[in-house]
Amino acid sequence: MNKNKQTNKTTTNTKTLERTKNQLGAKTIYHLIILIGAILIFIAPLVHVYISKDNPSVVAYKKELSLKEKKYDNELIELRKKYDKRLLSAEKFIIQNDNLKALLTVQINKNNKLLKEKVDENRIFGWKTLRVFLVGFGIRLPYLLFSLIISFLIFKIKTDDKTLKKAFVYLQIGAYTTTFYNLAWCFWYSQDYPLETYRYAIIIVSALVATSVVYFISYRELFTMRLQKIVNALSRFTIIDARKYIKPESEKEYVSGYIEAIKKSMK
Repeated sequence: MNKNKQTNKTTTNTKTLERTKNQLGAKTIYHLIILIGAILIFIAPLVHVYISKDNPSVVAYKKELSLKEKKYDNELIELRKKYDKRLLSAEKFIIQNDNLKALLTVQINKNNKLLKEKVDENRIFGWKTLRVFLVGFGIRLPYLLFSLIISFLIFKIKTDDKTLKKAFVYLQIGAYTTTFYNLAWCFWYSQDYPLETYRYAIIIVSALVATSVVYFISYRELFTMRLQKIVNALSRFTIIDARKYIKPESEKEYVSGYIEAIKKSMK
């Protein structure tokens, strides 16, 4: 009998140690997530400074196009030299000079159009360069992180003040709506409809998504609280109310069985 008790005690201690390790592991994960969030909030708006201001492929293409303009510039220079050396009459110089300038203007306009197309082909979610995109995204990412932190803190705060709970819900909805609106604006670069249509659509969708997220978190918390109340009520009934229906000679066995059931539930 003593041997069995010692074995049960050792098993219980081992399970308790395992639960403690699991709790510490969960806390460590929470702390790590918060730390990563804090680091991202700090570096997200600044990471763009390490990125080139220009798109390398666009810069290379611009240099290629400039060679065509340089060709006409060189011809204009040579034409001027010939005129200075009296190799051309004033009339011929003016005619050829005007023709070359006209061709240069055409080439410049053509290059500008081609360069614009090249820039559009290499856009990042509508932004001209990766650096500009990271500026736009970097200053909006903290909105999402702050919203998640607000939800996490609200989830941890236990209060029976219904007015305060409603205020927290509105706070979360406002935070998530602002977040989703800014993120949608950052990534949604096409405009097939009037700008006002996109603006109101994004606001409505953001509000709906934000409300869904908030109520999911709130429902999870409410469900956990209700479940805890049910467990407490059943425990009270089992330990206190039901014991009066147990025969005195069976009470010890009843208590032992109840304790054993608790231990199994804690595995």
